[in-house]
Formats: sequence, C-alpha cells, structure tokens
Amino acid sequence: MRIIIEDVSEELTREIAALIGRRQDSTKVSIDAEWSVARAELLLRDLPAVAGQLIREAVHGDGWAPAERLRGVDGTASLRGRSGAITKAITRGAVAQHWPSGMPQPLHAQYDPDRPSTQRTIGYRMAAELVPTFRAAVMRVDGDGSRPTDKPVS
Repeated sequence: MRIIIEDVSEELTREIAALIGRRQDSTKVSIDAEWSVARAELLLRDLPAVAGQLIREAVHGDGWAPAERLRGVDGTASLRGRSGAITKAITRGAVAQHWPSGMPQPLHAQYDPDRPSTQRTIGYRMAAELVPTFRAAVMRVDGDGSRPTDKPVS
C-alpha cells in the first residue's frame, strides 16, 4: 500500500516518519526533495534582498528574470554572489531540517551565447513547474505579490 500525504508542516512530517520508523517491518519512509509553497516561503524569508529579487523577478517573468532588471538603474551592478546566497540558504534549510539535503536550486543562470568566453549572465531561468509554487510563496511573503518597485534594484 502507498500513502501520500501532501502539504503538511515539516514538523508533522518528521513526527509521521518517526512513528512509521518504529515499525520493524518493511515500511519505507522517504521525504521528497521537491519545492512546496511552505518550503519556498521559508527560503524567501531566509534570503538577503538582492537574492530574493532573483526569485521575485523570475516569478513575475513567468520563469525568466532578465539581467537588465537586476543590474541596477545604470546597468552596471554585478550579479556575482546573488545565486550563491540562494545556495547557502538551501544548505542552511537542510541543516535546520526544513527540507532534506539535495534540494534543487530553483534558479539557473543563463549566459550570453554570443559571448561564451566572458560568461556574462543575461538572466536567470526558473523551471516552469516551479513558478506557481514560488508565486504562491512570494504572495505569502509580500502580500499581493506585486513588484515592490518598477525600478531595478542594485
């Protein structure tokens, strides 16, 4: 028999796993490494503003966060370290047992194919199946989910 329980708190998940784990039969317990709205919300709340902006822009762009919105008003702000902050927050969340280790990165940099030697980021891509999850999380964190500003943040 297979039982699937969705959208429960991480604490309840651990309690259920511990309860099932007390059984000495062939019961297997696994915790998925997929983004839920609750997990995405925890991630957003743990990010510095510039890293959270990457996710918000990807959500508002239906999976695409163009670099020009992220590079500041004059277009020169560096994007270095922003996605690294997301990676570090994912690691912190695993250590805090908010999710299992091995959670996938929700964003991936896309580089300018015409300038492969410089690896200049032209934007960040979020998988289409993650957009609704992160959109709901942004709405939980920001309220109505609207962009906090029409100007790029540096």
